Amino acid sequence: MMFGGLKAEDRKELEQGLFLSPENCFLLNDSEKCDIKIKIHWQLQEKNNVCLFKNQETTHIQCWKDQSHASIDLFLSVKKDVLFELRSVSTGKVLFTTPLKIYKEVSKLRRKRRNPWSFY
Repeated sequence: MMFGGLKAEDRKELEQGLFLSPENCFLLNDSEKCDIKIKIHWQLQEKNNVCLFKNQETTHIQCWKDQSHASIDLFLSVKKDVLFELRSVSTGKVLFTTPLKIYKEVSKLRRKRRNPWSFY
């Protein structure tokens, strides 16, 4: 599909931001942790020195020097939502954030097809 002279795929490459794939993890009833492999991609208008952090920690996951975009694959084992931040090295300013949401599935008890007092 074309929009503004650009294909949808080309437009996505020009978007600035921090992107996760997948963005959600679903836990089963008996699971306590979400074990998931995610791909993180970021895109800026201009080259910059940036680092990727999670949950406002002081230790970075990875840094890039003089880059305008990059991707990284991570394997995580987490119990609750994780907030990823892309920060400028020179200013410490948070440029973009994106969450990994954890959802706990709750199984619903299925109702029997017949009531116990039904004869048919």
